[in-house]
Amino acid sequence: MANTPALVGALGSVIGYLGSEVCEDTVFERLLWPQRFYNDFDFAIFLKMALLMPMGGPLHKAALQTFDTFRRKGLYRGRRKGHMLGSSFFSDQILKYRVSSSEDQELDDQEVRNGIWVEALRRVKKSDSGALRPTKNEDAESTVEPEQSVRRSQQHLKHLRLFAPNKSSKLDIAVVTEELLTWRTYAGILASELSAIAVALVVGIKEKNIWFAIYLCLPLLLKLASQAVAVRREHLLVSRPRNIRDNTTQIPKFESGSRSIICEVSDPDQGFLVIEGPEAIVLQFFKHYGHPTREKPSDRIRECFSMALVFAFVLCFPFGLLAMLWVKLEIQYLWLSYQMYTVVAMHVLRLLDGGGCGRTEEKIAKDLSKGREVHLRSQNCSEVAATLDLTPVESIKIGRSLVAEIVGKNNSRNTLRLPSQG
Repeated sequence: MANTPALVGALGSVIGYLGSEVCEDTVFERLLWPQRFYNDFDFAIFLKMALLMPMGGPLHKAALQTFDTFRRKGLYRGRRKGHMLGSSFFSDQILKYRVSSSEDQELDDQEVRNGIWVEALRRVKKSDSGALRPTKNEDAESTVEPEQSVRRSQQHLKHLRLFAPNKSSKLDIAVVTEELLTWRTYAGILASELSAIAVALVVGIKEKNIWFAIYLCLPLLLKLASQAVAVRREHLLVSRPRNIRDNTTQIPKFESGSRSIICEVSDPDQGFLVIEGPEAIVLQFFKHYGHPTREKPSDRIRECFSMALVFAFVLCFPFGLLAMLWVKLEIQYLWLSYQMYTVVAMHVLRLLDGGGCGRTEEKIAKDLSKGREVHLRSQNCSEVAATLDLTPVESIKIGRSLVAEIVGKNNSRNTLRLPSQG
């Protein structure tokens, strides 16, 4: 067919348009933070990544949107210029929280920012099993029949407790760290590009076209390069007791003089999210934990190289479309089929909300859902433990009363600790 190359080019353009519309710009958060987004790996994760997460498709629009965010945030201006929050370097959840304490003053809503524990709570799988908190009929002498409650949706109270771990902690502990590149990082990246590797092998071995085979592996090479230039990030900070070397001394659950606070996160779609713990431990997760550090000139170099990797994805698909002018018809069919596959994979991934596959928060949520105590460990030997109480409630009113009950108990504990601080 004489018009076959033109048809391939036209179909490639249509696929590029459809694929660019379905792709989310959050895909580049995974590229710029590999330690967090490739931090869990098992067979199920392997299948999801291998089948649904290749980056060889039409990502040019998402890459340009990511670059627009860099420009709006002022990251072009130079070293220590602009703001990382809200970009693919450090995403903003656009949620609010309020600190409830024993003090009488009204505290304004604060921004959750990146909030690793909030994202983990949002990803906790809510089971329909469990006893609901029923509505109580406080008027015992009333002869009126209680009104039949109509449940439109089941709400959940997710009560997370953060504390410095001690030797009396549970035996069933899951240790999580996200500051180092591990075998899971490399395994996840390789798994996500298995489809591109397979097509590249066919092009290189059967069709004898080495340069196009290398082009097909370009997303894999860019992902591997992202590990080498990944920005440094703020560590976890939990102070240790002075006599830490004494093996008989336990790390206290609350630091001396540290006020326990309750953070109520406003997220109606997820029910009631409550985070409790010492102020010094809890608030760091709503501030700068995980934020890219910008102290050294090398940090700016890492930022620039990371942005260059994103820009490479702007050119990747258009280059492949242009290359159809010089490759054989068989390779054109292969490339077109691969692009159709990636577009279908992006649609399925978006419909199934599978973008969190393998990330730290997903791993934490999975362990918390199993009733395990999760220890988030930092490279500087700091460590924070977390446990979760998940309570299904019958109505929003009951959920609010349970949150008020948690706040009241916390205020009582803070009041009892005040005399010992004097």
